Amino acid sequence: MPIHCPNCGELNTDYSASHCRCGYFLGWPNHRKALSEQPDLAGRYAGACQDLHARGLSALIPPLESLAANTLPAITMPCEACDDLLMGKKYHNYYSRIDFGARFPAAEVDHADRAGVNQRLYPGYANRLIYAQLSPDGRGLPNYGEVTVIWNIDPNYLGIRTSLLEENEYRFVENHGLGALGSVVPPGFRAIWDDRIKLVVAKLASALTSATTVADLPHLLLAPGATRQDDVFVEAVIYGDPGIDARDVKSVHLEQILTDRVKRMRWDIVLELCTMRGIMVV
Repeated sequence: MPIHCPNCGELNTDYSASHCRCGYFLGWPNHRKALSEQPDLAGRYAGACQDLHARGLSALIPPLESLAANTLPAITMPCEACDDLLMGKKYHNYYSRIDFGARFPAAEVDHADRAGVNQRLYPGYANRLIYAQLSPDGRGLPNYGEVTVIWNIDPNYLGIRTSLLEENEYRFVENHGLGALGSVVPPGFRAIWDDRIKLVVAKLASALTSATTVADLPHLLLAPGATRQDDVFVEAVIYGDPGIDARDVKSVHLEQILTDRVKRMRWDIVLELCTMRGIMVV
């Protein structure tokens, strides 16, 4: 949405820009977009709380909000990517890895689907974003690799670069019929980092029943599926141009038993690097 620059007063209409032409920082575009949807998200959150009260489930609201408040962004990746990250390299997104020659594009139809979904939600700047998921307990999504890396949120770094989407963006585009030309993304399903509690409550309220226990909540928030398409999670989107580093890494979690000899060797390096950096390993 257009924004007036507080420094020079110019009306900026470039939704993909992070700076005014005068040089003033306007905010990272994904964060700015989520910020603009705050009133809609607040309405969804209020409606979700009213629904839970009406169904006699208000006792689940405090533990659900506490769970959401303690989530952190997680990225599950191969051992070699984690090794590279901890060795001082940055974690790059799909598009950057293609540009660097670190990987080939996905199959033609998959590459086209990815580009279409990315640009529908983040037009003009999707190639600068890194995707993660909200983890309530250090778990990740094993369909993406053997190792999950958890990042702390520095309010002056990742805090202003991160936005949230209620679900996997592929599923979101499909569920809201956003594949047609001229489709408009409905507001209220994105959040800035500080509004993650509202987004989680708005998302999960309808799934709670009288049989739901507090122990069930983490698995409702993040549930790995048989395939990537079956994974259930809240998507964290980080403006990470050109990549994000390991300075804010809190912990590293092994998701799978390693049977490949090379991967075991890379994991041993990860363990040594975590010890050197003071990073917790699970």
